[in-house]
Amino acid sequence: MSFSTEPAVVIVPGLNARGRLPFQTTLAARTNDPFANVRRVTGMAEAWGSRPVDLGPVGHLDSAAGYGPWPRATSLLTELVSRTKPSTMEVHR
Repeated sequence: MSFSTEPAVVIVPGLNARGRLPFQTTLAARTNDPFANVRRVTGMAEAWGSRPVDLGPVGHLDSAAGYGPWPRATSLLTELVSRTKPSTMEVHR
């Protein structure tokens, strides 16, 4: 199995990706990502109204970087889930 090392692009119809997003977001950024420098990512977070999280010098977050167990990702996900109001979560079974 292989994975792309290109940055992911998410397209949401009707959403202006250059303006403030209509929902709470967190943008996890790396200080040494070859695809998105810190200045660009900081500007995106500011434009979107996102809460920036500095992951430090961990490179581009993809399978090619060799990520295995990653405690910081687990703690960030736990934090994001705890900040989500139960009434706004949809459960699919």
